[in-house]
Amino acid sequence: MKKYWVIALGLWACVAAQAALASGFEQLKKLPPEVVARFVKLGGAPDANGLVGSNHRLGWTGVSLQRGAMLPLIVGAVRNDERLVAESWRAIDAAFAHQQADGSFELKPSEPGQELKPWYYTSDSAFWLCELSHGLLVLRESPLGAKFKERIAGLMPKIRLAAKRLADGREDLERHADGKSPNRLCIDANAFSLTGLLLGDERLKEIGRHFIERALALQREDGVFIERGGFDSSYQAVALLKLEVRSMYFPDAKVSNAIERGMKCELARIKPTGEVEVADNTRTGLGQEKFLGHEKGVNYGEVAQALLYHGVRCNKKDVIAIGERVLNFRYPK
Repeated sequence: MKKYWVIALGLWACVAAQAALASGFEQLKKLPPEVVARFVKLGGAPDANGLVGSNHRLGWTGVSLQRGAMLPLIVGAVRNDERLVAESWRAIDAAFAHQQADGSFELKPSEPGQELKPWYYTSDSAFWLCELSHGLLVLRESPLGAKFKERIAGLMPKIRLAAKRLADGREDLERHADGKSPNRLCIDANAFSLTGLLLGDERLKEIGRHFIERALALQREDGVFIERGGFDSSYQAVALLKLEVRSMYFPDAKVSNAIERGMKCELARIKPTGEVEVADNTRTGLGQEKFLGHEKGVNYGEVAQALLYHGVRCNKKDVIAIGERVLNFRYPK
């Protein structure tokens, strides 16, 4: 009983703290300025052609890989840095240069001989729309919103087309691509809900709520989001980060409860040094999976963000301090 009373108190405090904040932009403004500045390195600066990360290194592979530039865009909006936003925008222009007539984006095999299934395109777009819509919402709410108003408006038909293609493929996402992975279901939920908010589309928001319910159904009572049959400290953080972002725009007591329980599990795997424990991970840190030829490790940037966003949204200075330690462990000043 005491455990549930503590969770209830934490949930009430978080809801009360969030009630005083008017927008996602204002919540991010509460982050320590020096931490926000360091987020630029967690994302991906586009090259002269607007390509990001592996798209830059390997040539265009998929639109999901462009999403790293949305974090610098958000930093630019939060810090009122028009130059940084404009530089990050190159990634948006490059992404939509690869949009196809049906709203999806050009996609190439990530490994030799890979067959591109129809739902690969849907999942690829979901990753992109999740981060793009968050970035544009923050920018639109910021003082720079007026300066980029016309650019944002110019994207709306393209985003609407991409969202329609995403909605048409929602069953494929659930059945084939993401249905058993809570972190991906949270990404899908934000792709629908945040894009719905950006476009003023209630149907997209409703689909997003459905995906959130699917994600929460894969959380154990102890707070673990089940990935490949168990716990993974990296993917747990991804799910929590997406739920934190969602909560900035769609406050929900059920989601906040899930975050509180999930955070307890995540925090238990973080050492005093800021190192993230991987001993019982099911997907990362022990050579279990590869992506683009590289073994998957803990994404320290997303772990740090999840903690920092939670600390700010719920006014928990101790969690903010832990988030900074995680950031410092992987990315020393």
